[in-house]
Amino acid sequence: MGKKRNDRGGEGPIGDVELDSYMRYGYLPNEPIIEVRDKGSEVDILVEANGSKEKDIVVERTSGASVSISLLYKGRKIRKKVAVQHIPKLGRQLIRVKNGVALIRLYRE
Repeated sequence: MGKKRNDRGGEGPIGDVELDSYMRYGYLPNEPIIEVRDKGSEVDILVEANGSKEKDIVVERTSGASVSISLLYKGRKIRKKVAVQHIPKLGRQLIRVKNGVALIRLYRE
């Protein structure tokens, strides 16, 4: 008996079987991985940013406890909402991209 073909015409798992293991951990393979580190006077957000440059990344404050990050990820425009501790105003920030990882540093004043 031959292998079954999936929706895209290739061989491999059929249906949502291959996505179940990813969804169990709260992310899909086509979304960037995000890590938030609170350092007291500043908050570092590390984002997987394959294909992005510093000028492509936009950080906006959506509320006192979250920020919205827009960036290019693998050729697509992605917008992610990230929960952070209270930041009074979104003034000073540092954005650096190196080896496909973006460092977004938000300073508390």
